[in-house]
Amino acid sequence: SRTVTVEDIEHFAEFTGDDPAPGAEAVVGISVLRDSQQREATLEVRSLYGHGFNTGRMEMQVRVDGAVVFQRDIAARSRWLKIEIPIPPGNGTTRIEVAVVALPGIESGWGWGRASTVLIRSFEVSDA
Repeated sequence: SRTVTVEDIEHFAEFTGDDPAPGAEAVVGISVLRDSQQREATLEVRSLYGHGFNTGRMEMQVRVDGAVVFQRDIAARSRWLKIEIPIPPGNGTTRIEVAVVALPGIESGWGWGRASTVLIRSFEVSDA
């Protein structure tokens, strides 16, 4: 497999301000070239907040070509999560994104932007 380095994909996603509005997103991503055969990618992510309380304010999402393939409240107990992602065969690229999304229940003035960090430890794509 080929490991994509931190230089190839940002190593975290987070809001730059402290007060994200409902529906706001912080997104990082990478485009992976497709091949003649389906390949698998593995992504490892972790939210830094993860205290197990104050749920319903923000969630992390992993998207493949715009479709959400994984989502988790950033308040859920924090641990490294390994997410398997299929890279379909064909021409062109597959876009993989990690996003932090402010949910409708987020409160203004609570400094949620500082709690929004989602780390990306590794991203590997198997050889065809």
